[in-house]
Amino acid sequence: MLREICKPGMVAMDVGAHGGISTLVLADAAGPEGSVWAFEPVPEYFDALRMSVAGSGFGNTRTYRLALSDHCCGVGLYKHGSGSGIVPAEEAERLPVPADTLDHFKERHGIARLDVLSADCEGSELDLFEGAAETLRNDGPRIFCEIHHGYLADLGLSARDVARYLTGFGYEVQPLRSEDLTAKVALEDCTHIKAIRAD
Repeated sequence: MLREICKPGMVAMDVGAHGGISTLVLADAAGPEGSVWAFEPVPEYFDALRMSVAGSGFGNTRTYRLALSDHCCGVGLYKHGSGSGIVPAEEAERLPVPADTLDHFKERHGIARLDVLSADCEGSELDLFEGAAETLRNDGPRIFCEIHHGYLADLGLSARDVARYLTGFGYEVQPLRSEDLTAKVALEDCTHIKAIRAD
């Protein structure tokens, strides 16, 4: 799916990049004329991301130990097992991490446009998009986002809230399941969404 929406020369962001698998797919798809900005706030995962990028040979990728959210100050994450998120979890380690909004980061780094947004942010989906309102409105990046129903429910939200926010910017939202990306599924049963601006 990332290769389908990311084409040579495009500018992409990978939010919640973890060890860098999706980052490297985007880097390859964007090619030397494109660029990828990868974000992972958990130090342990960020080190793995940085090593993956360094060993890949791709020169079009930058990495940042940063969470992208709906505000520009730090957030508290809960690390458990091989994952993390903003929802408290039993026996999880709480980590304060630096945060920024996508809009502010983009402006601060002089990124003229954003073509693709890949996200796996463990319940922070809506926070990410709310902090990217200007970019969604002006750039209309193609979106591929993992949906964490359990974390969203713990926050009083659902996949439908995420989809509703994106449709407000003119997006058409397609729910997907990673096991079969061609199958038709309901928002309540999806593992990911793909969102493309109707215009």
